[in-house]
Amino acid sequence: ATAGGTQRDLAHYMAGMSAYRLGNHETAARYLSVAVNSRDESLAADARSTLGLIYSAQGRYEAAANMLLRSADLHTGEDRAQAYFYAGTAQQKLGRWPQARTSLILAQRSTRDPQLIQQINQHLAVTGYTIQVGAFASRTNADNAARVYATKANRVGLGSVLVTPSTNSQGRAVNLVQVGRYATFNAASAARTKLGDRGAVIVPLQR
Repeated sequence: ATAGGTQRDLAHYMAGMSAYRLGNHETAARYLSVAVNSRDESLAADARSTLGLIYSAQGRYEAAANMLLRSADLHTGEDRAQAYFYAGTAQQKLGRWPQARTSLILAQRSTRDPQLIQQINQHLAVTGYTIQVGAFASRTNADNAARVYATKANRVGLGSVLVTPSTNSQGRAVNLVQVGRYATFNAASAARTKLGDRGAVIVPLQR
């Protein structure tokens, strides 16, 4: 990494990827932040993609979206589609819905992967976020839980509690108990902290 030119960039990239695979994101980000500016466009594109994913995992969605869009500028084909897709998901978490839609459509136009196309379509239907506190086969149990959480939510100044019919991964009917509607992921995260329920999860809302 002390060498000059592309040797230095390649050394930083390899060190960054090694740290990334070891789960050491801070070290990975430090090395990759050098490689992203390499004159070798292929290396720079790969470094930007990984660094963008690291930023996203760290909750740094602004930095993630910017880095992934920079990656998409250099990539082609499926790699470009992936970069636009993850940029779009980061923009959604920031509440930048028009920009996210543009990124997701660009991803859609760049891919032929049926699985990715399905993921893109799912994200294009996302309109915001909610806090899910339970899923019940019994509507009565769901209503009872909703009343309990309505009291909690009211006490800390959160939004309304809704019971939403849905299906689980096995196709069985379930009733989801959800608290509030939020435009950004961070707003939903802050609300979950207020609610004080460690078992609650933040899920996307879809039209």
